Amino acid sequence: MSAAVSLGSLAGCAEQPSYLLSWTLVDAEALDEAPDDASLSSVKDCSEVGVSKVRVTTKLGGAVVDVSEYACFPGDAVEGPALEPGEYTLEVEGLRRSGEPWEPNEDMPATPRVAHDTATVSVSQGALPSVEFVLVAPPECDDGIDNDLDGKVDGKDPGCLLNAATGASATGSEDAESGVALVRPSVSFLANEAVKPFNVGVGYILLEVEVEAEAESGTQTQWVEFAEVADWQLDLSSSPFGLPLLSFDPAFYDALNTNFAGRTTALGPDLEPVTEAIDFEFTVDGDQIGFVTEVFEFTSDLFIDPIIEPLRLSLGLQLGAGDTSICELNGYTDLDDDGKLDDPIALERVWVRVRDADDQALDAATLGLAANAHAGGMIAPVDEAGGWVSFECPASNVSSAPLEWGSYRIEVEGRIGDETCFTLPETDEGLAQGLAPQPVDAQELYLDRVVEDGGPPPAACAECNELDAGAPGARQCDGATVCEDGICVTKAPTGG
Repeated sequence: MSAAVSLGSLAGCAEQPSYLLSWTLVDAEALDEAPDDASLSSVKDCSEVGVSKVRVTTKLGGAVVDVSEYACFPGDAVEGPALEPGEYTLEVEGLRRSGEPWEPNEDMPATPRVAHDTATVSVSQGALPSVEFVLVAPPECDDGIDNDLDGKVDGKDPGCLLNAATGASATGSEDAESGVALVRPSVSFLANEAVKPFNVGVGYILLEVEVEAEAESGTQTQWVEFAEVADWQLDLSSSPFGLPLLSFDPAFYDALNTNFAGRTTALGPDLEPVTEAIDFEFTVDGDQIGFVTEVFEFTSDLFIDPIIEPLRLSLGLQLGAGDTSICELNGYTDLDDDGKLDDPIALERVWVRVRDADDQALDAATLGLAANAHAGGMIAPVDEAGGWVSFECPASNVSSAPLEWGSYRIEVEGRIGDETCFTLPETDEGLAQGLAPQPVDAQELYLDRVVEDGGPPPAACAECNELDAGAPGARQCDGATVCEDGICVTKAPTGG
């Protein structure tokens, strides 16, 4: 909404303010009806809508010349800064209690921006413009206040959640209709956080509810679909993977019951079931909002057909300086005894240990690993003690024979001689990471360098040392890196 600007004559000097400004807050619905002389009457007008301060930014030709903050209720018009004559743009923003402004609603660009207005003002010698702004008050679901006194604020309030679930404005009122269930389930696959829907042929998650309704022949019970969620709609940032917030309104189905049986099924891209259904129950009370926050775990025994796929691994080293293959480090030595440190230091073997859901290690014959070896030819996996399988450092992705999938986890080490130089980063599960079936792509696993108490790596894993270039066992970095604690690191830039 455009601000109203009026001019009053005033004899003054350069130190006097260049303009006066005031503002008021109105509901979005009343924006067009706000009187030109609307004003705040008390601090309560601000505190009730969550506005703590007002920030005024003054610009000249796009350049910021002043930023000032005022109490939301200043009691009277406030004075702007002393400015040279010119045409200025004023931007007024209401600030949250956190000191941050309300951001524009990108999903509804035509909607007036909350607590925000702009105007232009002409500053001239001897005149004091008075600028009045009308700001849209924040809605209840975005004001940081527990408006309905239920102990929940904004996005955690049932009314706001219901607004979002039903496609209404997520920033509307905290008041909510009763007799509706908010459904926010999540799913996991093969009891393994690494397995995503596409790894196991899942394209959709189907949610159904059993309802009782009147029919010509009397009360009938039937299953009704109330949500079919595509895999791309899931939050795949962490497992279990969250579905979008959904709502179930029994009145829509003329349901007579308040206790409901539900079931969820994983569907393939062709919308045909790939798993058995998982059952759940919930209640929708006419006096309050119900919540369904189940975690549906699609374990291997629920899949209609066994999942038989290989594992494919793309291995990489976290070196911290320069790019490299899975095998080559950043240092050089004289392996061919030609008097030159030009032979890259490389891992000799990779050790893996793959365990199933029963914590049993898979041997080399079961895994059937294959890849090109860095030194040439193909890798030849060998069973080692403790369930480990070792093979020559690979120059390509490592693939297994087809495996019947349950839940698999893997440990990986990169070794030179008997020394472990690189391992998978440690997680809550230790040094083992989850594996996923790979019908098409390879699963990326990056190994971290092993260092001794935060210092250098084991001697066999060092990229560089203090020996002279001609000395036996000498290791050096290339010209783009320098040696620090046995590791080649990028040179710090030098001043010119």
